[in-house]
Amino acid sequence: MNIGRRAYGEDDTANNTQTYYHTDSLGSVLATSKANKSIAARYDYNAWGKELNNTDTSDNPIGRSFLENGHQMDRESENKTGLIYANARYLDPDTGRFLSFDPFEGYDEKPISLHRYMYAYQNPVRYTDPTGKVPVLDEVRQGLSNVGV
Repeated sequence: MNIGRRAYGEDDTANNTQTYYHTDSLGSVLATSKANKSIAARYDYNAWGKELNNTDTSDNPIGRSFLENGHQMDRESENKTGLIYANARYLDPDTGRFLSFDPFEGYDEKPISLHRYMYAYQNPVRYTDPTGKVPVLDEVRQGLSNVGV
């Protein structure tokens, strides 16, 4: 079975099972599977991280909470806001904007970077923002992760 680019395993000692999380190039969970190779759940998102489809019916849906670069979707709070915690501030996937301004002031030679509420220069397919502060080209992020940075 080949789903996504990477798979990570997690042991559930309480239920004596193992779950594998299959991710895309950004690290977003696309599917979970069990040790017997059966698909437990599938997830689809738009470019901003908004969930479009979710077949997870498990009692402990850990995979549903994690999106790209370790960002987390708010599914646990009482209000279930649907906001994404991007390691430094919250992102609204409906608008593609952060709720608070970026502490990074941007680059004078790159005017789009001066917008302090914008996510990934308004281009989440090409850029990511792993820290919630400074967008990087996805190719650069992948290259850094391949060398252990």
